[in-house]
Amino acid sequence: MKNLNSPLFDIKIRDIQILIELQKTKSLRELARRLNTTPGQLSKIIKNLEYKLGVTLLNRSLHGVEPTPESLDLLPYLSSILESHQHLQGELKKDHQTELLSFASNSFISTHLLPKALSNFKKTENTRFRLLSLPPNQFIPIGLRNGFQICIHLGQKDWPKTWTSACAGEIRWDLYCRTKHPLSLKPQLKSILKYPFLYPVYWSSEGIQFGDDKCPLNIKKRIRGHETATATAAAEFVASTDQLAFLPHVLVDSYLSEKKIRKLPITEWKPVTQKVFLTVKNDFVKQSTFKYLISSIGDFLT
Repeated sequence: MKNLNSPLFDIKIRDIQILIELQKTKSLRELARRLNTTPGQLSKIIKNLEYKLGVTLLNRSLHGVEPTPESLDLLPYLSSILESHQHLQGELKKDHQTELLSFASNSFISTHLLPKALSNFKKTENTRFRLLSLPPNQFIPIGLRNGFQICIHLGQKDWPKTWTSACAGEIRWDLYCRTKHPLSLKPQLKSILKYPFLYPVYWSSEGIQFGDDKCPLNIKKRIRGHETATATAAAEFVASTDQLAFLPHVLVDSYLSEKKIRKLPITEWKPVTQKVFLTVKNDFVKQSTFKYLISSIGDFLT
C-alpha cells in the first residue's frame, strides 16, 4: 500500500459497506438505485477510499465494475472491521437497561397502525420503541446507515441480503366523505365528480410532486382540492369539508367510530388493497421478535 501512514480511523463504516456491496453487485448504477443516490456519488466515495488505502479497489468498464486483486485481498480485513462494528453495536445495546427498537414507516402507519400493534408487545417491559416517519424512497438508504432496525412498508422493496422481509397482511383503501355530506349513501360515479378530491403531495429534489393515493379514478379526471403530504391531514379535511379522499382503512377507524366521516361505496370500482411488508435487520432483531411482530401487525390489517 502506498499510504500506510494514512489515518485508517478516518475510513467510515458506511464506505466499507458500500465497497462490499459493490463487490457483490458489480454495478454502480444498481447500488445507487438501492441507496437512492447517484453512481457519481458512489464513485466519489470509492475514489476517496482508494486514496486512503493507497490501492485501486475497482476496475471500471462499460460492463460495470470488478474488484481488483488488491481489493479481494482487503475484503477479509474490511469484512472483519464491519463485523466487529456490528458486534460492538450489539454489545452496547445489551448493556443498556432498556432495549430500543427503532421502526421506520410512512406517517399514517407510524401514527395509526403501529401504536395499536405494539401496545401488547410482550417481550419485556423494558423495551422502548422509536417510531420514525420517513419518505418511502429513504427507507433503504437510511436503513443501511443504521437509522432503524425494523421497517413497515407498502409493497416489496429490494433490500440487501442482510435484511429479511415478510408480508404481514394487506391494507384496504376506500373513498370517504364527511358524515353529513350532500352525497347519497350509495352515490353513482358521475355524482362524485362534482366534488373536489384531496391530493397527496410530497417534496422531492424536483419540487412538489403528486403522490399515489390508489384511487381508481384518474387524477386528471378529478376536481383539484386541498393538497397535503400526510393522510392524517387528509382525514381531518374530509371530516370538516365537502372534499373527498381515498384513504387506508387503518387510518379512518377512529373517525368512523366517532361518526366524523363515512365510507362511499362505488359499485363500479373493484376493491383496492396493498400488501404490507415487515422488514428487519437480521443482526439486530431475533426471529421470535420478527414472528411476533408479523402476527401483531397482521391483526390490524385485512
